Amino acid sequence: PELLTGDMNQTTLASFFNSISSLKDVDLSDRLNNLTIPVLGIYGMGDNIVSPKQANVLQEALPTAKVKTYQEAKHFVMLDSPSSFIETLKNFLTDV
Repeated sequence: PELLTGDMNQTTLASFFNSISSLKDVDLSDRLNNLTIPVLGIYGMGDNIVSPKQANVLQEALPTAKVKTYQEAKHFVMLDSPSSFIETLKNFLTDV
């Protein structure tokens, strides 16, 4: 959390919004089926930056992907649900 907070403190509000705005125009879903590595998508259902509906996009484009959603989390799942996030990540990496 300290590293993330430190990074966020160095970011201006304008650069943050420019970054988010530019990402809205990027659609790489047609490339997902080219991935040959294990993929884990983690989504906070209260996320107002990345729509939780993107979990469906990932699963449809790449059926082998693992997807975990967190009802109580927003954009920073690792901060909103740290223990569960770490457990999910450990399980994924163990299964790879």
